[in-house]
Amino acid sequence: MAHLAAVQTRNDRLQRKQQKLSLVRKLYQQGFEREDVLNLLAFVDWVLTLPQDLEREFQLEVEQIVYKRMRLLWHCSRVPIAFFVPNTSLS
Repeated sequence: MAHLAAVQTRNDRLQRKQQKLSLVRKLYQQGFEREDVLNLLAFVDWVLTLPQDLEREFQLEVEQIVYKRMRLLWHCSRVPIAFFVPNTSLS
């Protein structure tokens, strides 16, 4: 997917950044852990290079994606498991 995005966005760096962000979101949606996403991003960074200013924007947006995901995980960990399991008492 990264190579296809590189070919499709050869002349449009803003679109390339969006494609790169889309790949990061898909990795997290597929359940990849942070370390796995970082390892795959090393390859994606090599294939989908961005100018320095767009790379900074990309990194800030990735931080927001990670922050939102961690906040959601933290929130879910505070909800009692019985809430999600039918026929289970909270007491």
